[in-house]
Amino acid sequence: MSLPCNSFTEVLLQMGSVGICGSDLKYWKYAKCGRFTMSSPMVIGHEGSGTVIKCGPDVKTLKTGEFVLRIKFFIEL
Repeated sequence: MSLPCNSFTEVLLQMGSVGICGSDLKYWKYAKCGRFTMSSPMVIGHEGSGTVIKCGPDVKTLKTGEFVLRIKFFIEL
């Protein structure tokens, strides 16, 4: 089976768990949080962990089988 990895710098993860926080709950209930309003459907949950399944050829810092933690922050300047 071919697994997607559409970019030379992408990593495919098998997610183990994902957490949600207060801002995720506001998006779910009100479709907004602070000044940001959702204009299209959005997958909530941004604090996740899992195992690297596949790496693009230019990925040098991760290897297949490694455990990773993913946290994404948005900073408005």
